[in-house]
Amino acid sequence: MSTVRALLVGALAVAGPGVVPVLALLGRRWVALFAAPVVGAVVIALGATVTVLLDLPLVAGWAAVGVAVTVGSILLGRRLGPSRDALRFDPLTVLCAVVGAGAAVLWAGSRAMSWDVHSFWYSRGRWFLVGPDYVREQLQSPFTSPYPGAPHAQYPPLPSATAGLLWELTGDVNYFAAKLVLAGVTAAALVLLSLGVARLLGHPRWLGRVGALLVPSAALYFATSSSAQGHQDLPYAVAGEAALVFGLLLPRRSAELTLSVVLSIMCGMVKNEGLVIAVLVAVMVSVRHSERRVTRFLLLGVPWLAALGSWRVALRLVGLIQPAPATPPGVSQADELAVLRPLPSPAVSTLLHAGAVHLWWLAGPLLAGLVVLVLVRAPVWRLPRPMKSVLLVHAVVAVPLLAATGLTISGGPGLPWPELLARTARYTTYPRLALSVCLLALAAAALRTAIGRPDEDPADPRPTEGALAERGPPAGAGVGRPTSG
Repeated sequence: MSTVRALLVGALAVAGPGVVPVLALLGRRWVALFAAPVVGAVVIALGATVTVLLDLPLVAGWAAVGVAVTVGSILLGRRLGPSRDALRFDPLTVLCAVVGAGAAVLWAGSRAMSWDVHSFWYSRGRWFLVGPDYVREQLQSPFTSPYPGAPHAQYPPLPSATAGLLWELTGDVNYFAAKLVLAGVTAAALVLLSLGVARLLGHPRWLGRVGALLVPSAALYFATSSSAQGHQDLPYAVAGEAALVFGLLLPRRSAELTLSVVLSIMCGMVKNEGLVIAVLVAVMVSVRHSERRVTRFLLLGVPWLAALGSWRVALRLVGLIQPAPATPPGVSQADELAVLRPLPSPAVSTLLHAGAVHLWWLAGPLLAGLVVLVLVRAPVWRLPRPMKSVLLVHAVVAVPLLAATGLTISGGPGLPWPELLARTARYTTYPRLALSVCLLALAAAALRTAIGRPDEDPADPRPTEGALAERGPPAGAGVGRPTSG
């Protein structure tokens, strides 16, 4: 089968199961167009979990989860009803987000793939072509790289299951088509993140449009280095950051909650690092929406956390959780790393410099904004309350993630873990993306102070005076009414 036909099948398989749920829960919105592939990818990941748990073919597990999600969303949508004012974006803001996301994933068009992409994701995708018994057998493989952590076979299933479903439906193992389908899911999540940041930055409206265009460019560093070769670091980082923005920084409504739940599950089903982010976001969002009621917290948080932990629970229930393999006698992880990396790595200072340089486009506006704050004699150290919330929730997620990463690689391949953290840029994909969003929010707050706009709380669903003025009078206002003067 040609790559184009395989892409069409993949697009239908990924986006199809998400159409009815997003229409039932979000309504006919621009945002629903990009939420459908994310929901569909989550359905595939949960379908792979059912495959392992119930010994079913992947197509059967995918179909069963798809039907369950569709029926559940219809029933829930009828009870809640989509909010009329929630998640409405003008076409120009959506266009800016799409252009930025398209540029960020453009490098996925390269046919290059690294060895660990084949090892982590695509080799597992072929297991599903053989059958569920073979999947269970291979999941017990103890193979791992010189870096500490769980065996590769037990990594979360979303990337490999998506590739496996595509190949099973088309009957053709097309690696390039699988890579492009996964890049499409990443692009959809990136558009959602851009739209969320556009709403976070607030008014004037052009400020949100600029933010929607700039946020994906923060991912260019990752796209040109790792994502171009098929790595799955960018998808989990984008999904986790979008889940945080919609669930903790935007208004407390059902539409934003729906996107936060779906995006966090995607984040946890892509990589182990994403599971840390997803669990923290799920707990904080559940606390926020429970309004200090234990029953509401349990009704939201327990099913959410159950979906996030379903893959690990399924492996444990069928007895597939294996301890990390011991290093062979006489061979250390440092020796194995020396075989994989015979050439010397650059100095840590060089790596830190490279990590900072790619944020120059944000650091410049940020410094300019701080200068503006000083010129208008605004106390820079007294951050507005919305900005404090942005920084606080990011710190609550990013700091434990870095700590867990450092703990995991503390027994690393003969290097101190801070140095290993600096050398392996993929370990800090989410913190750097989160830093980009924080810098944009801070620059926007500085700009609003400079132009005399009162700082707005994006978590407040009530429109501000600036937003009302920008919208203009309601349609039909003044019609049939006497006017003075």
